[in-house]
Amino acid sequence: KVPELRLMIDHLPGMQEPPNPAVLKELAKRNVYIKGSVIARRVNKVVQMEAALYKPTLDLIWDTFGEDRVVYGSDWPNSTGNWVTYEQTLTIARQYLANKPRQVAEKYFWRNSIAAYKWKKRDPKQPSI
Repeated sequence: KVPELRLMIDHLPGMQEPPNPAVLKELAKRNVYIKGSVIARRVNKVVQMEAALYKPTLDLIWDTFGEDRVVYGSDWPNSTGNWVTYEQTLTIARQYLANKPRQVAEKYFWRNSIAAYKWKKRDPKQPSI
C-alpha cells in the first residue's frame, strides 16, 4: 500500500538461529534494507572475533538483499560496556568484507545509508557521492 516506504531491519545478523531464507526472499522483494548491527556473538562469555563464524548468516543476508541494501551498523553505544566494543564489531565487519571490492565495502559502510535514510550532506567534511 506504501511502495515508497523504506524499511530498515536492525540486528538481523545477530539472531541466534539463522533467518528463514523464504522470509528473507519475500522481504527482499520490497524496499527493505538490512542493518548489519549486532553481528558479534559470545561463547563462554568471550566475543568470537573470527569472521568465518558469521559468514554463513552474513552470506545469506548479503546474497538475498544484494550489495545495495545492506548497511553497516555497530549498535554503539548500546553494546559498549555491555558485552562488545565498537572496535570488535567493526573488525568483524571489515574481516567479512576483506575479499570484496572496495566499492562494495564503501556501499556497506556508508553509501547505502544515503539511499536508506535519504540523508543530506550538512557538513562540508562529509563525503559526497
